Amino acid sequence: MMEIRDLTVRTADIQDFSFRFRKPEESREALVRSLEEVGLIQPIVIRERRAETGVAYQLIDGFVRFAFAQRTGLSEVPCRVLPLAAPDEAVFRILLQNHDSWLQSNVPRRIRFIVFALGAGFSRDLVREHLPRLGFAARDEVLSKCEKVGSLPPPVFSFCEEKNFSFKQCFQFTRQPVELLNEVFAWRDRVTLTASLLEEFIMHLKDYFRASGLRIDDFVKDKEFSDVMNSQAPSLDKAGRLRQLILRRRFPILSLVNGRLEALQTGMGFPGNISVEWDRTLERREVKLSVRVRELEDWPKALAELRRPEVGSGVEHILSEL
Repeated sequence: MMEIRDLTVRTADIQDFSFRFRKPEESREALVRSLEEVGLIQPIVIRERRAETGVAYQLIDGFVRFAFAQRTGLSEVPCRVLPLAAPDEAVFRILLQNHDSWLQSNVPRRIRFIVFALGAGFSRDLVREHLPRLGFAARDEVLSKCEKVGSLPPPVFSFCEEKNFSFKQCFQFTRQPVELLNEVFAWRDRVTLTASLLEEFIMHLKDYFRASGLRIDDFVKDKEFSDVMNSQAPSLDKAGRLRQLILRRRFPILSLVNGRLEALQTGMGFPGNISVEWDRTLERREVKLSVRVRELEDWPKALAELRRPEVGSGVEHILSEL
């Protein structure tokens, strides 16, 4: 059993922070308030380092407490010191235990921890051995996939974490061009995009670019795209219009069919207070007639319009196209 000492250590001698997994300020407000009220009660955990490194101690646990000590001007802190010979597995277990509750509720967080552990110098064998505790099979393939997910653009990885995507959903993003991911995720600032819409947009645009030879740069320069993104429409409406545009480009047949339907709509000759709508993705076979009346006397006129033979014929032809 390794010897663990309790000492008071100068803060200046603790300079190696390579085991920091999360920033000290992340989700730690309650702990900071407690420190402000009662000070440092629990010691931080450090490990001795070789003298030739120029750093006496390596911080393992207590990053928030150490940051608090620095911020409040403490020159010394209570520490539990692991010896120089402390095995990496012991350190890894401490880190895993400290973050366990935060990790277990979120798959992308567990992926983030695995990537962090590999980057912090823990051996692949050691990390692989502990994969089952993190909910993964103990295979090299899992480590490789985690590394690929970890290399996703930060906004994409953060979105996966926010939505608590499955391992499969996270890995699916690694199969997409980085330029496409960066551009589509940047639209979230101006357009309301759900997780399903983001995945749909990326899939359809990737197929569209492959078939057309175009790139995402060409698409964002398109006038129709600019009109949608620069319009004053609500963010949710923009998302619907953007989806229609992408579907038209991905499936040109949609444009042809919708063009014929628009011609039939025009042929009905409705006044401005009557509209004909259909699902422009052609996923649902239905026609919706909308009537707006402001005065009671407008209602008989609207009914008369709806009874015209051209209307019945037009609706029949639209349904046949759908």
